[in-house]
Amino acid sequence: TGPDCVDMGRVNVEPRPYVQIATIIGLGSCNVAVGESSCLVSMDYCKTSGKGYSPYQIHMKGTGTYANLGGLQSHFYTYWDMNPPVINSIVSNPLDKTVVMLVTDSDVTNDWTTYMWATNIFNLSLKDTSNKVTTLSPKSVAVLNYQLKQVTFDYSKLPSGKYTATGAATDTYNNTAELKLSSTILHDVTPPVVGIIFEGKPADGSLVKGLENLVIT
Repeated sequence: TGPDCVDMGRVNVEPRPYVQIATIIGLGSCNVAVGESSCLVSMDYCKTSGKGYSPYQIHMKGTGTYANLGGLQSHFYTYWDMNPPVINSIVSNPLDKTVVMLVTDSDVTNDWTTYMWATNIFNLSLKDTSNKVTTLSPKSVAVLNYQLKQVTFDYSKLPSGKYTATGAATDTYNNTAELKLSSTILHDVTPPVVGIIFEGKPADGSLVKGLENLVIT
């Protein structure tokens, strides 16, 4: 059905010489024919907001003279997250040529389910005055607490120029947040050139007598 819905689930079992009834508690059931190893459970299971985790028990039951056989066999696990992370701030540090981004994911838990929700993908897009875009991966990611991360990008190896920067953070469910740096990055890696002129001629390697005719540019 919809992109955030499950309309059918397959239950796999060992073949038996009798019809087996597979039930996903609260969602639906199906019959596994004699000698077959699976059946499809029709359902209308949708999650369109928030985040969560729900396990549904799968029960198997025999039929006819085998009706007394069965019980809990497995689970149908569902996980969802429709909430993007939040980029709290993005700041440029011209002296060390880095951009630092603080990212919060309020869906991350501090228990055994922590791996289910996480924001671990970060990038920084820098666009120069010719609209060429360079995408950087983090130089480092520091975990400040279980929901807050500090992400540092190093742009020192880029060519000299003016750049607009946009940071992005993506969680395990492909929810993405973006935040644009409010100021333009002025990046200069071209060293100055020093010229020494004495009496109208380059003085490199020459003996200079007196400073009155010395020009440094």
